[in-house]
Order: sequence, then structure tokens, then C-alpha cells
Amino acid sequence: MIARGVGTRSVLRYAWPTVLSCLCNSAFRINDQYWVGPLGRDAQAALGASTFVMVLNFALYFLAVAGSMAKVAKATGAGDRAAQEKAIHHGLALSTGIALCVGVVGYQAAPWLVRMLGLSAGVGEAALEYIRGTYWMALPIALAPLLDNLFLSMGDTRTPLKLQMLAIASNFVLNPLLIYGGLPGSEGTPTVFLGVYGAAYATGISRALAVLVALWVLVHRKGIRLIPHGRLSLPELAHVARVGMPSCVSIAIYGGVYLTITERIFQYLPDAALAGFGIGFNAFEAVSYPTFFGIALAGASMVGRALGAGDLELAQRVVVTVRRIALTAGVLAGVLFVVLGPWIVPAFTSEPEVAHQALVYLGILAFSQVFVALETASENVLIGSGHTKPIFWISVPGNLARVPLGILLALTWGWGPAGLWWAINITSIAKALALHALVVRGRWKHALPAPLATP
Repeated sequence: MIARGVGTRSVLRYAWPTVLSCLCNSAFRINDQYWVGPLGRDAQAALGASTFVMVLNFALYFLAVAGSMAKVAKATGAGDRAAQEKAIHHGLALSTGIALCVGVVGYQAAPWLVRMLGLSAGVGEAALEYIRGTYWMALPIALAPLLDNLFLSMGDTRTPLKLQMLAIASNFVLNPLLIYGGLPGSEGTPTVFLGVYGAAYATGISRALAVLVALWVLVHRKGIRLIPHGRLSLPELAHVARVGMPSCVSIAIYGGVYLTITERIFQYLPDAALAGFGIGFNAFEAVSYPTFFGIALAGASMVGRALGAGDLELAQRVVVTVRRIALTAGVLAGVLFVVLGPWIVPAFTSEPEVAHQALVYLGILAFSQVFVALETASENVLIGSGHTKPIFWISVPGNLARVPLGILLALTWGWGPAGLWWAINITSIAKALALHALVVRGRWKHALPAPLATP
């Protein structure tokens, strides 16, 4: 249960393992971006372009995550062990089915995805390697976030952190081994082993290790049977998917928007702009956003359990506290983007133009970090309560607006890459204010999910 006195200190005590867990999760992107650096600008740009294919994949995986999260949290809050176990079974089944489909279809569609991006030859070749490598590893990549969120929904923040630490430590060792066959440039090792493929395989293998440990903990520490006592319920699988669908579509459109931006805008900008964007997004926002998300995710779990226990007043106090913490983190992130950028960017590239573009990106995106934090907190309140449908009607138009606005500012008005970054800022601010207003209205307090169907 959640303590009655919900203040900043108590929420932070619950949230900090979640924040660290999310940061470890994002360390995969930072790690990949760092280790492919010696492969050159094409590899750096390829990871930037591939990021949003990965976002599309994650959107499909999140169909099971978002749908299961509210159910498990509310069953835990209500003390209903049978409902909790059934929700876990259905989440695992749905996630496995989605991962297998995404892996098979995605691997075959990867060349088409790369052609659609309109990348130059060298960047496109590296992007194809990375994308296909991730599709080989679709199952552990899909199951890892689901299992993390199942533990969080049960009120366990420490296990996901330990799993993430295990995974990122493995990834840090595997990346140089699989990309270069050893430390790049060290005597007696080849310059390149698997190249960009190696970065994708390192991510998948390290995730698989964490998934195996997570399943062991679920069975032997939590007492959850992996094989359902009865048959899985198709209506219940459909209900999990329906709850997760708005978030899934919202994330998918976010990724699709950036794929469109890559095709329609980045191809008219220097390759250094895409490479600089990759560094800014994968090395800096890979720290700021997971921090916001970890705070918000912990709040979502607390809100879901409070609603499951029927305590609306407690749920509201959690929301207010989480929002205050998130806004503070957003202000701090914006300051750090500006202050630390010149010190950190050179570690990811030795090319002056790429470094310049990364610093321009960071200087502009610093203005919107507080709004990104507010947006993340508000969205996860809705997810934790199961009131996910309105997310679609705010996030989707906001993300779609980035394409015409980016074309207008970057190309038509001639602002170049800076115009694209300001288009991102403007739409982030609009989405944040709209989601905040929705949370203030309070309808999420009464959005209890349908009970689990009996097989």
C-alpha cells in the first residue's frame, strides 16, 4: 500500500530506483552512439535515423505494456492475487505474440524502411545493418520493458533497477567485442568485427540475459506461475490491447513523424545535421527524458494502486507531488543541456561540423525540457489510471504538426536545422499544456478498467 502522507520526499524515495532503471535503459542508446563513433559520420547518422524505426517497434511492444500496467497496479492495490496473476499472464502472452510478428515482418521490410528514409548510400547501408540486427532480437527487446513495468506495477522498484544494471553492464562489455572484436585500435584486434550489426546484437543479447533473470524472479521471488492455470482469454487479450492502443498509436505516430522528417527535411540538410541530431537525441535526451519518465512512471504505479484501493484523495496528492518533481527536473535538464553540452559532445565526435550541429540542437531544445517533463508526467497519470483514450487526441495532432511546421521553418523560411528544432519545441509546449489541462479536469479518477475475464 501507499503511505497516507504523500510528499516530495516519499515520492522521491519510491521514484529514484525507477529513474535509475530508465536511465540504465537509455544507456543502451548512449552506449551504441559512443561505440560506433570510430566507424565515422555514416554510422553516427545511421543510428540517428534508425532511432525512430526503433520507436515504431517500441510502440507495438507498448501495446502490451500500457494495457497490462494499469490492470496489474489496480489488482495489486485491491489485494486481488488471482487478478494480478491473470493480468501478468495475458501481458506476457500478448507481448510474445507481438514480438514474433514484429521480428519476422520487420526483418523482411527493413530494406524498404531504409529506402523510405532517403538516406545517402553509406548511411543507408549502416542503418540497414542496425535495423535488421534489432529485428533478430525482437523477443527479448519486447519482453524487457514489459517485465520492468510488471514489477513496478506491483510496487517493486528495486528489481527493475537491478535488471537494468545487469543488462547495461553486459551491453558495455559486448559492444566493443561485437563491433570491433575488442577495444577499437587495440593491438592484435581487427578494426571492425560485426560493425553496426554488433551494436544491435549486443543490445539484444544483454536484454535476453535480463529477461531470463526477470522471469526467474517472477517465479521464485514473486510466486507467479508462468504457465496459466486455465486457458488464456481472447476477450481479455483484446481488452489489454484496447487499453494500450491509444498509447501505442501515439508512440507509433511520434516515430512515424520523425521518419517523415528524415525523408522530407533531413535530406535537404547537411548529413552533419542528422549526425548532430543523433548525438543530441541519443546522448542527452536519452538522459533527460528517462529521468522525467522514471518519475512519471513511479507516479503512474502509485496512482493506479491508490485508485485500486478506492482512495481518490490519495491519488490526487500523488499527482500534484509527481508534477512538482517533474517540473523541477525539467528546469534542471534545460540548464544542463546548455552548460554541459560543450564538454560532453566532443566525446561523441571529432568532426567540428557535427559537434556544432549537436550544440545548436541542445541549445534550442533546452527551452522545452520543462514542458516535456510536464507532458510526460500528465500522460503517465492517464496511463496509470487506465484513462488512455484522450492521449491519442492530444499527442497525435501535436506530433503530426511537426512535419508541416518543420518544413515551414527549416526549408521555406530558410532557418535550416534550427527551424526544425524550434518546430519540435513549439509542438512539445502545446502537447504539454493540453495534457496538463486534461489531468486537471480529473476524469481519470473514475477510469477503472474492466475486470479480468474468466477463461
